[in-house]
Amino acid sequence: MDPQVIMSQQSSGFRRLRFCTELEPAYRQRRALAVRERARLVSAAGLLIFGIFILLDLATLPPALAEVTVTIRLTVTCPVIALICWLSHQRWPGDLAFERLYTLAYLVGGLSVVAIIAAARLRDFPLPYEGMLLMLMFGYFAMGLPFFSASLASA
Repeated sequence: MDPQVIMSQQSSGFRRLRFCTELEPAYRQRRALAVRERARLVSAAGLLIFGIFILLDLATLPPALAEVTVTIRLTVTCPVIALICWLSHQRWPGDLAFERLYTLAYLVGGLSVVAIIAAARLRDFPLPYEGMLLMLMFGYFAMGLPFFSASLASA
């Protein structure tokens, strides 16, 4: 990039900051590979965290509510995380497609947390540890998703 382009980008707030045409696809491909590699650790940690939350649900929630929350975790959240873990070790899909599936998994995981919180609120039972999970699931920091994808899925 020449200095004039950089100055222009800086003055406009970096809204369209890109590498030069020849480098941008290589950058996106490398970032997608890094997301796949990061998904291996994040998915293992996610399964551990959700396993702990299942135990907490069983130990601290009323049985009727625990049945709902554990069912959501075991039938939606954990299988999605396990699928991402498995796909992160496969050659298929390609890295860019995997990044999109990873973003979709983030959305599904977030919606399952919302469903758990809603189920607890409908039964007038607070879940103090759920807020921490929302922070841990933040796609941009924990999962390493591109900022735009994480923001869109979070919205």
